[in-house]
Formats: sequence, structure tokens, C-alpha cells
Amino acid sequence: MNNRRTFLTSTGAGISLTALSARGQSPKRLPVVGALMSHPPDKPPALLRHFIAGLRELGWEERRNIVIEQRYTDGAYTKLPELAAELVQLSPDLILAGTNAYADPVRKLTSSIPIVMASAIDPIGTGLIASFRRPGGNITGIAWDQSPGVTGKYVEFLREFVPQLQRLG
Repeated sequence: MNNRRTFLTSTGAGISLTALSARGQSPKRLPVVGALMSHPPDKPPALLRHFIAGLRELGWEERRNIVIEQRYTDGAYTKLPELAAELVQLSPDLILAGTNAYADPVRKLTSSIPIVMASAIDPIGTGLIASFRRPGGNITGIAWDQSPGVTGKYVEFLREFVPQLQRLG
């Protein structure tokens, strides 16, 4: 499981760093990553902790050579448009959005800031991307397919990672 987590973290961080390097920064301004999440700052979500750890492994350290601006809904999803607008106003080099619900309000506000989704479900059906092969726009990330064949594969992976698993719901 640790190898898979490391792979996903490194992949997400790599995608993000590619987006960072693609945009020119002035030497005085540190690269800025915006993060739009659900959990409060005193309990940062595992996704953000792993993302920051992946950046650290690649030499990016918060406040030394990168700034991470975090915004949290704290369960109040009605705050999403307001928080998305705050992040876009900061003109970050990229925005990390946890899921479709977090990426969509950002997408509606900008077509130039790269948006990295950590866990998208049916991004084509929800209109976030045009296709997996050619997503178009400014959104990238990891998509989860919930079709029965793929879901069965997730169960196989889970059994591989947790061999003592007896029940699964």
C-alpha cells in the first residue's frame, strides 16, 4: 500500500511541478499552490499531507521555495464559490482541488490557472474534461472509474494490499 501511495503522491506532485515550471515566475515571487479542501486547517486531509510530503521529496519546502495557500469549506459546501474566488484572485501557479465538487467552481472562474484534481469521478460526464485522451482546458489529475469491471479491480488491489481482509462493504 505504501508503494501505491508513494506512486500516487509522486505522480500528483510531478503533474503539479510540471504545471509550475510551465508558467514563468519572476525571481522575487515564490511559486504559489492553492489548495481547496473540505477539512479544517487543524486537521489537514491526508491528500494534502501526502501532496506536501511529495513536494518535499522533490525539493519543494513550504515558505522556503514554495507557498501553499489553503482554503477549507469545513463541511459548508456553500462556501465553495467564495473560497474558489479567493484562490483565483491570488493568481496561484496551480490549484489543487480534492474532487469534482472542488474543481468545478474553480474551473468556472479561470481557464488559465492549472487545476489538479486528486480524485475525480466521471470527469467527462460532469463536464470537467472533454476526454481522457485529450482533456483540453486547464484541468488534470486522477480519475476514478466506478464501472463494475473497474470496481472489481479495486477490490483485487485491496485484497493484495490487505491480505487478512475478511469483510468488505
